[in-house]
Amino acid sequence: MPVYDLSGKGLANVVVDSLCKCVFDIDYLRGQGYDGAAAMSGRFRGAQSVIREQHPLALYVHCSSHSLNLAIGDACSVAPIRNCLGTISSVYNFLNTPKRLNVLQESIRTVCPTSNSTRLIQMCPTRWIDRHDSVNVLSDFMCLLPVKNLTAPTSGQVSAMKQLSESYAVDVECSSNVAVAELQVWYRQLASMQQSPRNAVEAYELCSGDAFPCIKKLLQIMVTLPVTTCSSERSFSTLRRVKTYLRSTMGTDRLNGLAACTVKHTS
Repeated sequence: MPVYDLSGKGLANVVVDSLCKCVFDIDYLRGQGYDGAAAMSGRFRGAQSVIREQHPLALYVHCSSHSLNLAIGDACSVAPIRNCLGTISSVYNFLNTPKRLNVLQESIRTVCPTSNSTRLIQMCPTRWIDRHDSVNVLSDFMCLLPVKNLTAPTSGQVSAMKQLSESYAVDVECSSNVAVAELQVWYRQLASMQQSPRNAVEAYELCSGDAFPCIKKLLQIMVTLPVTTCSSERSFSTLRRVKTYLRSTMGTDRLNGLAACTVKHTS
């Protein structure tokens, strides 16, 4: 999809137009996931905020893998971790000569002959330079997954359920009092089971849509919210195999077609 406007509004229009061309009903848009780039995640003029102006229920989820990368970046400011990484980097620099590397490889073959590793790998510090405070947008949904042996929801979980039922009133089609009543019965049913669900997917499979229509719909929204964008971004690496020096003059349509065929084949 060609992009000519890199502003948040321009990128949001590209996303919406792409979904419409794929014949998706964007009225059911309930989640959107991006990395921490300002053009995508900006609170006021980012693509996610523009899309939420048109579709308020499309929650923005910061990619968990990117969040982990940012957390590692923050952890690198701790003195013991910083010193440890500095030591690792110094060891790599010390052994990164042909003569010392040969000694290392001989030692590996002698001490650990079954190892497939033959050299040290240099760390990439450029991926750890950002700082960002992640926000857990799934906090209200956690009231649907009670802890073990809890037979009744707490006041905080009841408040979260009311907030969910009011936010997704178009989807659940019931009042907050009915949603809270379902939650109480849902807790008692899970407490009577031998094994509680370990995650939202197991809870969704156990939940009966006839007995708990509100809980079922909220769990469906929860399991479909985007958690990470790495699977889609991993397709970028196919460009190195598709657009080689032998195909450097191909057009955009041919490049998109070959990339789609490669991604579909590998997935």
